[in-house]
Amino acid sequence: GGRDPGDVTFLATALREAQEEVGLRPEDVEVLGQLDDIQTTSGFLVQAFVGLIPPDYAFRPRAWEVAEVLTVPVAHLLDPAHTTFDQRLYRGEWEQAPTYHYNDHAVWGATARILQQLLGLIARGEPESLP
Repeated sequence: GGRDPGDVTFLATALREAQEEVGLRPEDVEVLGQLDDIQTTSGFLVQAFVGLIPPDYAFRPRAWEVAEVLTVPVAHLLDPAHTTFDQRLYRGEWEQAPTYHYNDHAVWGATARILQQLLGLIARGEPESLP
């Protein structure tokens, strides 16, 4: 979602949007840091934040905003057997774009690029490098 005039920071925007869309209360999030900005093919700039939440969190998604909440084990996402790469045009150039597969779901596009960045940090043992 977009930044509202009352949002003091982009982190405040992310926490507000998470609460509005999936019922994630800001006080239940331990914010670890921010990833690099991602530009979508439709022209939006996404500022992604990473945080920890309690296990088995009781999400309350709003049906008109979110069709489904996926909880995917990090080990599954790190396993190359669950990732495919396709040639996609991104910002005027062809790139190998990841698609992450989990059960009957495919995560691709900007969300996959955000995951790729996070998983790269985890795989290198660098989660502490989150600003």
